[in-house]
Order: sequence, then structure tokens, then C-alpha cells
Amino acid sequence: MAREFSGTTEKITITRDAIFEPTGSVSIWCWMKRNGAQSSFTKIFGKTVNDNESAPFVQYMLEFNSSDDDNIVFTSGHDNDNAVQTATGNNITDGVWFFLGGSYSDSNNRSRVYYAKDGNALTQVETANTEGVLKVDTTDDIVIGGKGAADQEFKGDIAECGISNVELTEGEFQNIRIRGGHVARGFVDGWSLRGIASPEPDMAGKGHTASLSGNATADHPPVAPMFGFDFGWQGTFTAVAGGLSIPIAVYHRKHSFHVG
Repeated sequence: MAREFSGTTEKITITRDAIFEPTGSVSIWCWMKRNGAQSSFTKIFGKTVNDNESAPFVQYMLEFNSSDDDNIVFTSGHDNDNAVQTATGNNITDGVWFFLGGSYSDSNNRSRVYYAKDGNALTQVETANTEGVLKVDTTDDIVIGGKGAADQEFKGDIAECGISNVELTEGEFQNIRIRGGHVARGFVDGWSLRGIASPEPDMAGKGHTASLSGNATADHPPVAPMFGFDFGWQGTFTAVAGGLSIPIAVYHRKHSFHVG
């Protein structure tokens, strides 16, 4: 299940907390399906700075490019008020689920964006950074699907958003794509956006609930865009039949599914 946004004034916010303000490194991810043309700098998921400004800076954000609405960038803001953007290229098509990820590291002086069309391999793009250290904003909230004004509001579906306080590797993003964000190294928190409650609960159970402004609706029956079982789980249970107790060994492999 996912939250569907119409591109008007909907957004989801998670109240600012110092836990969302990592210094040095950060990684974020989500599942996204766009539906039609997007505005410049349309916000998908991340943390803004000066959110009420017409063109807010960001601390970290997955958003659409300024001119190409089939191109998503991972933007990181820096202490000189400049930003580093790493782009997927013109690869984001309508009506298809994409897994998106972004990471930034001060110590490695680089920004990376990851994307994978459902069923395709994960692609990594890297940009060198010369803009100084990651900007830390102690005011604004996490936003999903926009900033509350019609010029930067997302049209489509978003699900399974998460934040980590380390620079994740390509393999780690792939693991999140398959198993979900709760397996991430340095996991801070996440939001499944299944539409099962309002406000939406957080994955970590830390009280970072996601509050809806506007009318973002639950898109389809209550299953997540990605779900499955862990690889290699095994165990035993006892079946009772006709007075006999029979131990049964169980082993299953992970199968993941994507709901369109």
C-alpha cells in the first residue's frame, strides 16, 4: 500500500527531532511511482531548511530536477548555503514503481543517488563534493510528497521511506530494496505509508508519527509495494494428529513481490 498525492497541497510531515539531523553522513530511501508531469524541484522525501520560503534550501532531499520531470536528484545542503545534486538522468517514467536512494558523506567527499525500476538492477551515480560540510537544520520537519504549496507538490504514490545516519553502500541499498528499511545499518526511522492509521506510525516505534495535510489517500489494498520473507529462516514446530506429536522442520526462502 502507498499514499497517493494529487499534486495540489498535500504533504506529509514528521515533526523535527535532532535524531533526523545527522552530521557527516546520511542516507535516505523510498519507493515512488509518478503520475504525470511534475513541477521544478517537486519534493519526494527529505528534510528542508526554511520550509516556508518559496524555494527552500534542503538538508537532504530526493526531489525532481529543476527542468526535467523524468530526472530525480538527491540534493544535500551545505554550510555555505550551496547544494550538491546527484541526478538519476532522464530515466523516471510514469506509472511504474521505482526504488530511490540517496547518500552523502563528508569524510568521503561524495554524494550518491540510486534508482531501480521495478524488476531492473540498481544503478548508482556519484558526484564529488567540494561544498564543505553537510548543513544541519535545527528547525524544519521531515516532508514527504511536497512542502505544502502547489508549486512543489508531488503527483503519484510514495511508500516505504527511511533514514540512516551513515553512508550506505550499493549492496546495503539493495538489501533495503529487497527486505525493507528496518535492516539498514544506522537505521534512524522510517514510514511505510500504508494508510492504516492517521497519523501514520513510524517503523521504529519512537513516536515519530507522520501527519497528513490535505487529502493524500491510500492507493490500493493493504499490502506494501515490497514485501516478503527473510532468506534462509528455519525452525521447527510440532503437529498433532491422531494423538501423535510429529516434529516438522521448516525452511523457506525469501520471495519479494511488487504491487503496481
